[in-house]
Amino acid sequence: MSRHKQQRRRGFESSRATGALLMGALTSGALAMGALSSAGEARATCVAAGGWFSIGSGCTATNFGDFAVAIGPGATATATGGFNNAFAIGAGAQAIAEGISSTALSSGLGARAQVAGGRNNTAIAIGDAATGGGDPTAQAKLLETRGAYAYAGTGDRKRIVGEAVEVTSNNNTAIALGSGANAGAGDGNYNFASALGFGSGAIAATGDRNVASAIGTGSQADARGARLESPTERMASTVTAATRGYNLAIANGEQARATAEGLRNAAIALGRNAVAQALGGHDNTAIAVGNPAESDEVNNLMAVRGTTALAGRTRTAEAAEIAARQSEEPSNNTAIAVGSSSQAVAGDGNFNIARVLGNLSRAIASGNNNIASVLGNQSEAGAVRGDFNRARVFGNRSSAIATGNGQRVTSVGNDVHNPPETPEK
Repeated sequence: MSRHKQQRRRGFESSRATGALLMGALTSGALAMGALSSAGEARATCVAAGGWFSIGSGCTATNFGDFAVAIGPGATATATGGFNNAFAIGAGAQAIAEGISSTALSSGLGARAQVAGGRNNTAIAIGDAATGGGDPTAQAKLLETRGAYAYAGTGDRKRIVGEAVEVTSNNNTAIALGSGANAGAGDGNYNFASALGFGSGAIAATGDRNVASAIGTGSQADARGARLESPTERMASTVTAATRGYNLAIANGEQARATAEGLRNAAIALGRNAVAQALGGHDNTAIAVGNPAESDEVNNLMAVRGTTALAGRTRTAEAAEIAARQSEEPSNNTAIAVGSSSQAVAGDGNFNIARVLGNLSRAIASGNNNIASVLGNQSEAGAVRGDFNRARVFGNRSSAIATGNGQRVTSVGNDVHNPPETPEK
């Protein structure tokens, strides 16, 4: 019996010695990384392992399995909660990992990565704060003062049906790459947000399995469940935050913007200044592909904006609040705009479709089961103020408007208008 006890004791001491050697190797590696700099450059380095040791100033590891490393002047790293990793690399970089089995990684001048609460959340921020030059606008100057920022986990407490509840947030990932880039994923589970580019931003939150991806300077992508912003929405809501989600928002292009809010809504904006919004209800789709038309192509308001697609709730906030009292939010709408400075709008009802293929054209379908289609340039189709209407245009500088119920209006050719336009007196 004593022999078995001695063997178990030797095994325990051997495991402890092996762990100490491993942590010592990690510490030596971190300190060596801090030493890799030009002569005369001061670099602060620290490392901490929860329940084991802490070397240097700026690193905190609270619980068993927590590990924190910071390299660079003013860099700080904090890991607390158990089995978390926090790595901060660069002057003024910050990394905070709070929760269980989560990771925060920041790299760059002033970069910040933060995980708050939950399990298996990841925040990665890579990008420097600009040191000078660049765009002289006020917004650009503001972005130049900060590095990349990524946040994953539980945000502020949400108020639903008059009660404050904390939403469980697990398995969320936020990645921000670029100066001034911002990414946030949380207030739900399995959300993913990535922002790539100067001043880009992505948010995937409020619900489960939302995906937001922004690529390009100043691009913005937002995928989330119900905001519950207005008093009417908060009082009428009987759902939890987790019942809405599965939204997709992709913005690819300079200043492109994509917003998907609700349940299973999708917004895709591809091109400079392209805008796609799929709001409210469920199963709405908005796709905008194109760049702004050249300024000398035509002189009107449509030429100065990017391609736009709106699906679902398209009215003003006041009108949307009134509509919410009367019926469910608009669902199953599809808006697709492909071309320069074109626009497609489908919503304020259900099962509407608006399609545009061409430049400086527009299609609007509002009500229920309406379809508006344009194939051509500088043309317009509208199926509005009723249900089951069809408006189609095949040609340039033409129009077709269908109002009422069950109306069919088609214009074929150039400069064809149905109903005919009234001559100006």
